[in-house]
Amino acid sequence: MKIYANQKYINTNTSKCYNVMDHGAIGDGATIDKEAIQALLDKALIEDSVTIYFPAGIYKTKEPLQVYNNTHLILDDNAVITREKSGALLMNGEYEGTQQYSNIHINGGIWDMDNNNAGYAGAVHFILGNAENIMIENCKFFNNHGNHALDIAGCENVTIRNCQFIGQLPDLDTSRYYVEAIQLAEFTEIFMRNK
Repeated sequence: MKIYANQKYINTNTSKCYNVMDHGAIGDGATIDKEAIQALLDKALIEDSVTIYFPAGIYKTKEPLQVYNNTHLILDDNAVITREKSGALLMNGEYEGTQQYSNIHINGGIWDMDNNNAGYAGAVHFILGNAENIMIENCKFFNNHGNHALDIAGCENVTIRNCQFIGQLPDLDTSRYYVEAIQLAEFTEIFMRNK
């Protein structure tokens, strides 16, 4: 499969492909799977490109997943990635980092901010900054309260298609009484801080 984006693409035929359940992720809705998933995402730092498949299951994290150049995520329709406290689910860089990563394709799954957790106070599903060739498709974004689901700053050649934003509600416990499905902004020096 080739994902074309402005004459550039991630060629998943030449990607090394990994199934998260074959590499330590449990997906039972109780286990924190962040370490196992992040170990696979980190392979993109040493391999030309990676394709990571998430079978049906509920994968929990307490910290954002960090994606790098030439990463292709494929999620089963019943694969859920959830975070049990405020903060991002996924970002293309590191906290307070200036290096952001490009050529990222995310296809499918349910991305849930888990608003049933008592400590929930609103957060961003994806933080993508200073990048190019980003494709997000066939995703469902659940339970965004008091923030934006997709925060896209200083990016070029971004495609978002066939996505659903479900459960967008204002966070009534704070002064932020509005939500946004997608926020487009400039990339600034402080963009990656405190996310």
